[in-house]
Amino acid sequence: MSTNSECHFYQIKNEQWFYVLEDDCFDDEECWNWLDNATAYGPFVTENDAQKHLEKHHSNPGGSHTFPLTDGVNEFDFSNNHQLAELIKAATSPSN
Repeated sequence: MSTNSECHFYQIKNEQWFYVLEDDCFDDEECWNWLDNATAYGPFVTENDAQKHLEKHHSNPGGSHTFPLTDGVNEFDFSNNHQLAELIKAATSPSN
């Protein structure tokens, strides 16, 4: 069974992945932007490492989206998403 939560995987730099997972939110009025109630985890060397951490430490969110860097791009561009930049900056470091 899944939690039906948003989950996105982001490649920020080469060998630097994070995932952002929607926190539990039961008041729809406060949850229209899921990033308002989310936590970032990382960094991880690979997307697979990030997925393994998610599986070990959280309930199944019910799906995810992945945002790898495109060819020729060396770093994720946060210029259009300052909220995501703040989440990544405050990311919870992975533990085994």
